[in-house]
Amino acid sequence: MLLLMNVEMLYAAEEPIATEAEVATQKQDLAVPKDAVQAEASTQAEPAVNYFDIYEFQVDGNTKLTNVQIETAVYPHMGEKKSIDDVNKARDALEKTYHQAGYLTVLVDIPEQDVDKKIVRLNVTEGKVAKFRVKDSKYFSLGRIKALSPSVQEGQVPHFPTLQADITRLNRSSDKRVTPVLRAGKTFGTVEVDLKVEDTLPLHANLELNNRYSRDTTKPRLGGTIKYDNLWQREHSLSLNFLVSPENTDEVQVLSANYLWRFDTSDILLALYGVRSKSNVATVGGVNILGDGTILGARLIKPLPNLDNYFHSISLGIDYKDFGQTIVFGTDFETPVTYAPLSASYSGTWQGATGRTQLNTGVNVGLRGFISDEAEFEARRVGASSNFFVAKIDLQRTQNLPKDFQLLAKIDGQYSGSPLIPNEQFLVGGADTVRGYLESEEAGDQGIHSTLELTSPVLFKNVNWLQNTKLAAFYDIAKFRTIDPLPGQDRQSVLAGYGIGLRAKAWKNFNLNLDLAWALRDSAATEKGDFLSHIRFWYDF
Repeated sequence: MLLLMNVEMLYAAEEPIATEAEVATQKQDLAVPKDAVQAEASTQAEPAVNYFDIYEFQVDGNTKLTNVQIETAVYPHMGEKKSIDDVNKARDALEKTYHQAGYLTVLVDIPEQDVDKKIVRLNVTEGKVAKFRVKDSKYFSLGRIKALSPSVQEGQVPHFPTLQADITRLNRSSDKRVTPVLRAGKTFGTVEVDLKVEDTLPLHANLELNNRYSRDTTKPRLGGTIKYDNLWQREHSLSLNFLVSPENTDEVQVLSANYLWRFDTSDILLALYGVRSKSNVATVGGVNILGDGTILGARLIKPLPNLDNYFHSISLGIDYKDFGQTIVFGTDFETPVTYAPLSASYSGTWQGATGRTQLNTGVNVGLRGFISDEAEFEARRVGASSNFFVAKIDLQRTQNLPKDFQLLAKIDGQYSGSPLIPNEQFLVGGADTVRGYLESEEAGDQGIHSTLELTSPVLFKNVNWLQNTKLAAFYDIAKFRTIDPLPGQDRQSVLAGYGIGLRAKAWKNFNLNLDLAWALRDSAATEKGDFLSHIRFWYDF
């Protein structure tokens, strides 16, 4: 992230200076030795150059550079038969060294002196912060913003790379924008710093209605989220979510909560979450399954150093999963399962001039005997083990095309070398995988899915209340495989669908996604050629 800064000063007590380049123009001129003044005054047509020896530069006022850095800057300008130009070059080189080290408020000047002893003094003025204020924040603590800006505390010499890191950390919240402004202090050699804050209420919510239904359930789904992003004035986030089937609430009930913990002195994030779900209607191969489940989890997320337009992070996590299940098939019997898989993942985003590439990859690992019972896994699915390994990948590219068209190409999948219980399988069908089919219509232990979607330029640009309206055409395909299938169960299968869609936003807060899709393959609940619309309508703020 680039540091946004309005530099209004650097050592003009009355008139502000806007840039580092202008600072360079305000250096004090070298005070010429007395004998040099007399020699130059004796001739007017072509002044004689006065030479002198420089065996040492004495630098006063330095606290930020090492001796090696100073010597490297001035050494090329030492020796016999040097001139005023050489001293000025040494001054420029030393000041440039400060600026390259990140100390842009430092100036170097040459005091009046005699050079008879072959020693030249350079005086360093390290501009320290005399006054530091945080202004205009409405919803975020002024004191906390100030405390999280150690690089510009009063008495400090501003180190601009550190200031940039401070500003990046302060701007992690999308509800707050902090911009530093520097200007000359009332005393020469000092700086005054203001952090100007533009913020909005860190409260967000959305309400969504869609038709992401599974087999043998009613169609509508109603969901919502409310989130506050500045708990305890520490920018912690808490979100609460729900999902129900409004026509029959006994079919689907899901409640979840997420808490994001930010650390003051680190960019590491801790995410805590919990999910409670209940369902009494689902059909797998003609067998009714009644069940509920609880998931508790934690993720430790570490952003990695940014590369050129590439932002990436790693995460480590653990989940506690407790699923109850009753199978109704003549005689009822229960197949509950409890386990705690570990996970590790890597995420990266590259933003280029012609598009964006995103990568997510990771592994889930179940360990035998670690909060798990082998018999529960065997009862849940024949051949399944609590000792399992699943690798996942998701790669997508959004490519800008001529005439403002865009092409989305996506491929994702998972691999496992052993049979998995249904909760860990690769799910296929629905709005997020293969359109034209019901949600999670099929599943496999291994699977790969791909999407191609072409979107049009923005339509109705002259309609003020309508924003970002586009048409889309898409093709989805997924291939999945079941390890050690039961008699009558397919070892592998393919689902594919195509269609057209509409993406629209109105009055800045209302959103609509509509996909009209046709199935290209038969499945358990869908025949080739069947039509299905996927509708998602939501309001957010």
